[in-house]
Amino acid sequence: MEEYENAKSLFDYRMKLPENNSNKWNNFKDYLEFYNMLDCEPLVEAISNSFAKFYELFELDPMLFMTLPSIAFK
Repeated sequence: MEEYENAKSLFDYRMKLPENNSNKWNNFKDYLEFYNMLDCEPLVEAISNSFAKFYELFELDPMLFMTLPSIAFK
């Protein structure tokens, strides 16, 4: 129940922001986009860091390969 109340409070706060505020939500879809990004942003950061280290250590860009075996072969 506490998690629901916190989410509802955030939703109500963002809905009441002025129209010219970039953090304003206009509907529940805006909240869902925000909620879904909570999982995506850390994943993107982790993948970016992993790829940067892979390039630093092996001098290969994983984005140029289609599969893990093709990276290993190279």
